[in-house]
Amino acid sequence: MKLPAALAELIGAGNNAVIGVDIGTATLKLVELESTSKGLKLIAAQVVPIPAGGLKEGKIEDAPGLAQVLSKAVVASRTKTKNIAFAVPSSSVITRLVEMPGDLSEDEMEMQLLMEAEQYIPYSLEEVALDFTKMSTSEDGEQAQILLAASRKESIESLVEIAEIAELKPKIVDVEPFCLERVYPLLAEQMEEDSDSLIAIVDIGARTLRFNVLEKGATVYSREESFGSAQLSEEVQRRYGLSAEEANIAQAEGGLPADYQDEVLAPFYDSLIQQISRALQFFYSSSTYNHVDCLVLAGGVVGEGAIADLAETRLELPVIAGNPFSQMELGDKIKEDKLKQIASSMLVATGLALRGIS
Repeated sequence: MKLPAALAELIGAGNNAVIGVDIGTATLKLVELESTSKGLKLIAAQVVPIPAGGLKEGKIEDAPGLAQVLSKAVVASRTKTKNIAFAVPSSSVITRLVEMPGDLSEDEMEMQLLMEAEQYIPYSLEEVALDFTKMSTSEDGEQAQILLAASRKESIESLVEIAEIAELKPKIVDVEPFCLERVYPLLAEQMEEDSDSLIAIVDIGARTLRFNVLEKGATVYSREESFGSAQLSEEVQRRYGLSAEEANIAQAEGGLPADYQDEVLAPFYDSLIQQISRALQFFYSSSTYNHVDCLVLAGGVVGEGAIADLAETRLELPVIAGNPFSQMELGDKIKEDKLKQIASSMLVATGLALRGIS
């Protein structure tokens, strides 16, 4: 995203190491990667709970509080990297494909887009941050297809504020679906599908279920539903008389009563699979597609993948728990048993971290 002059340090190619930071409603995820002669190496991976009220309906409500959470994650990771990459959800970004003459320089493209942006963006240009990239050029070179992206400045400035309070350097602001596209090759290593496959990624957040479909690694469909793992946590609190914090600890570390699996977790899994089935039907009915080749589940509730096996049986299609780290070398600070529990929640953060070494 291109920002006001005061925030111009965010502009630039991803050629320096960055920490990928994904801020959700319930947790903050942090990933740091390194490129070695053998391939990618995972340096740091952290998930830290976010106090209630830090993020509400996708908007940052408590920047100082979230900055404290970010600082805690950075300290726990023991990283020395100060550069941060954030993402904004697709719901807060407008994208348009624009045809332009193929022989324009980048500066000329920027000038023309700024002059024409009002016809593509339903906001005052003073309220938005704009960026663009060339997607393709016609065979004769006469026409170029440009992807124009715009986000409200307030969304980006809030992320910048969090980083600066935490004494870190915000370098990149990306869009969540683009992060998933970037991490797709890492997921493909888990799947027995070819590069032309149609892959659905279901990211189960605390309050939102994000359904994205990728063809050949590029997003062709994106939708959000109001459903998430918070419903499971709230049922645990109600049934067993626990606080939110106690419920989260009990779910993560065990110790819930014997009826938890059958009376609480199984009904939640049923509801989740119904929600995924509904999202698939919406996709089929609103597009020219009538199938997907594989479904990738993401989010903290996925864990090591028990839900993936159940979903595969119910939906009658291949389902895996997304793990972007399955083929990576692990750094000395990484605990493999813990990583298995959190890997499926780290897709966006991993996609962000990849910006620094691409």
